[in-house]
Amino acid sequence: MPAPRIPRQRVLQWLRDGRTQLWIVDHLRDEGIEATQPAISRIKTTYGDDGLGEDWRKAKRSRFIPWELLPEHRDYHVPKMLRYYTRRMDGEEVAPKDSRQLDRWLARLQAADAVVVYDPDPGMVKFEGYPFFYLPRKPGEVGPVRAP
Repeated sequence: MPAPRIPRQRVLQWLRDGRTQLWIVDHLRDEGIEATQPAISRIKTTYGDDGLGEDWRKAKRSRFIPWELLPEHRDYHVPKMLRYYTRRMDGEEVAPKDSRQLDRWLARLQAADAVVVYDPDPGMVKFEGYPFFYLPRKPGEVGPVRAP
């Protein structure tokens, strides 16, 4: 007998409701449906515009991303770390592998006493089109980013 299929519309609804991908995987397993986080991510990526749209993505994960990112920069390392950081600060679950990656990134920021700055201006981009910079923290700056 084939394994039950992942209910795409329910997954999209849970994402709209703010559920994490790990919560969805656990919930589906409780219902006897084997799912993985990459499978949920694939549904979100493939069918996400189907009711989720860019506004949902921005609203869900932008608290520590104060800039309007260009579409081609949204999946770079820094925004990914800031999305993990937002989840952690909101008390949401972060996958163990992602959490370790975030801890290493935050430790490097702290050791350098630095903050992240974003400038997509091609004249400012010095490292092969990479628009994120680490600058020394100014007195009174709190958190991993410098607000624009």
